[in-house]
Parts: sequence; C-alpha cells; structure tokens
Amino acid sequence: MAHSDDIAQLRRAVNADPRTLRFVQLGEALHAAGRLDEAEAVLERGLTVHPGLNRARLAQACLWAETDRQPAALQVLEELYPRDPGNVRLVALYLRLLVDAGRHDEARVVLGHADIVGVPQSERDEALARLDAASAPGAAAGGSGALDPQEGRSSPEETSTPGGRLGVAGPREECGVADAFAVPVIALRLERAGRLSAALDIWKQLAEQWPDRADIAGRVADLRFRVELGAETLDGELLAFGLPAPPPEAARPMLLRWRDALKEES
Repeated sequence: MAHSDDIAQLRRAVNADPRTLRFVQLGEALHAAGRLDEAEAVLERGLTVHPGLNRARLAQACLWAETDRQPAALQVLEELYPRDPGNVRLVALYLRLLVDAGRHDEARVVLGHADIVGVPQSERDEALARLDAASAPGAAAGGSGALDPQEGRSSPEETSTPGGRLGVAGPREECGVADAFAVPVIALRLERAGRLSAALDIWKQLAEQWPDRADIAGRVADLRFRVELGAETLDGELLAFGLPAPPPEAARPMLLRWRDALKEES
C-alpha cells in the first residue's frame, strides 16, 4: 500500500509541474511495481522536456533491457557510460548487455572497471564465468571442433574429463602432457591474475597436444607477444594504470625491450 501511495504522490507532483525532475522517480517506481507500459509513457513524456537527463535515459535503458529491446538499451548505455562511469547501476547493466551481445573484449574492460566501482560480486562472477566459457578454446562457432554442451561429442579429444569442461579434454600421457594443471581453465585464471608466463607455458602444452587448433595457437602467439613486450613485471604481475610503478630494477628490462621493439618497427 505504501508503494501505491508513493506512486500516487509522485504522479500528483508530475501532473502539477510537467517540468519537474520527479518524473524519473515516478517512472522507476512504476517499473518496480511491474507497471511497465505506464513507466515507459512517463519516461518518454519527461524526456521530451529534459532530453539529456542521464538518470532518465538510464531508467529508460533499464526498462528496454527488460522488455526485449536490448540493442536499443545498449546503444543508450554506450553514450552514458563515458559520462557516468561511477554509476554502479549503469556499469552493471552495461556489463550484462555487452556479454549478452557477444562483445566480449569490451565486456572484459568494463568488468575490470566494475570491480573498482563496486558492482556486486555475484554479478561480476556471473559475467566472468560467461566470458571464460566464451573465450575457451573451441568455444567460437565455425569448424574449430569445439564441443557444444548441448550436442554430442564430435571427436575423441572432446571428452568430458575434469579438464575438458571448456571444450578441450584433460591432459594425456600419450600426448606428452603429464601436467594435471595443463587445462584451459587454469591458463585463463593465470592470465586474469597477470601470470602471463605461467599461462603461456600451459597454452604451449595444449598447442603441442592439439597442433591443429588455430584458436590455441592464437592464444600462444598473443601471450608470447605480450610477455616479450613487457606486459608482465619480473614478479609476474600485470602492469596497470593506477597501480604502483615497479622498482627501477624491474622496469629497466621492460623499457629496453620496448626500445628494441620500437627500433625494429622504425
């Protein structure tokens, strides 16, 4: 009853002053009450008076995301995100819609920011799990021999071993891979932690096990390039803006590698 009273009070305020910003509160209250058509009408009317109001546009994007208009919602969030990167509600919704849209590289960038601004851990964990599943070897469609969880196994290598949950079977002695941790999920976790050299070692083992897998070879090439150019400190941690600079003795080898790389390019 109190919720209905709040809506009635807000509606009276909006009717009394068409220029009031309280239309956003009314739209959000109607949305929370499940009165989606009314909420959309209120927000649309208010935005004709205040077309650049970020909070109103975010409320509209939330409504669209809930009513099967995700592309439109994502377009709004793309505009709002640079203007209000500290808005937890905005960042959380933007992250979810990027993952839904398959824009995984962008989603990983937003995921790192989501941790900083305080998006709930459960939402970040869910996004991370979906991103890891999508980036696993063979996850992309198109002839990579990947195992679709909804289909049968397409080859003997794609067995449901503890290491094969990401589309690649666990290590096999006959392939020369005896390391029980040489599985994609461990490599991905090492990458996220900034342990690029350790992750590279695992991807190399997997590349030897499946030499015809272009996706694994691509991971090896990418990590080797990042390690050689100094994306990792001597302690194996990723360099990132906002973190303390490495000590001079750690930075010098990295700078020398960058200098050599720039000379080769020129």
